[in-house]
Amino acid sequence: MQGKHESVKCSAYEAIVDLAGYLKVEQLNHLSERIKQLPLKDYDVFTIEFLWQYTAVVLNAEGTDKSHGLTLMWDLAQDEAPVPLNISVAAKEKFIQLMKLPACASQRY
Repeated sequence: MQGKHESVKCSAYEAIVDLAGYLKVEQLNHLSERIKQLPLKDYDVFTIEFLWQYTAVVLNAEGTDKSHGLTLMWDLAQDEAPVPLNISVAAKEKFIQLMKLPACASQRY
């Protein structure tokens, strides 16, 4: 049963990322706030992948809060984050990938 749940979760995450490219700034900001409400302890590798893809969309949208996904990834990557080591490592890797994007150039210095 777990595999089916994960499949549904991945499909939902994929649909949100696809839809995000068509949302207005206010809608993206609202969705970002809702994502922030998910407790860090509930993150898994699928959620990290979703957050990474979603953040890449938000970073390229004009007028959105660019720090949302970056802040979450940073928090998850910390030693004291209430997540397993594999989640922390995955968040760190995705954070680095996000920081390499042109949209994050001003965040690097």
